Amino acid sequence: MNDASLKRYKVDLLQASETRYRGLFEDSPISLWEEDFSQVKIRIDGLRQQGVVDIQTYLETHPDFVKECVATIQVIDINKATLGLWCQQQRGAAHQPGKNFTSQRARILSGRAGAYCQRRQAI
Repeated sequence: MNDASLKRYKVDLLQASETRYRGLFEDSPISLWEEDFSQVKIRIDGLRQQGVVDIQTYLETHPDFVKECVATIQVIDINKATLGLWCQQQRGAAHQPGKNFTSQRARILSGRAGAYCQRRQAI
């Protein structure tokens, strides 16, 4: 196999993988969201740089910080099942994670983010 053939083969494999992934994502019977939490990570890393050691406690005691973090979450894509749950025909309407943010969701996010940070520090 020459270099051009190998390159074409790799491109074909990548395209087939992407098509398969898209099908699994779109046609899954459960609600799936593809989200970008990179700005949340940047904010939490900023807390560490400021000397905050116990991230979970900080998040639990600073709900406004958590709300600010939620506002930075970018929804990249949602699947058909999610659209069905939201009873919406357009994806854009569900791409606002902070819109229906409640104190219960803040506690859940705080707990998960804090637990994640503790696991990372242990590594």
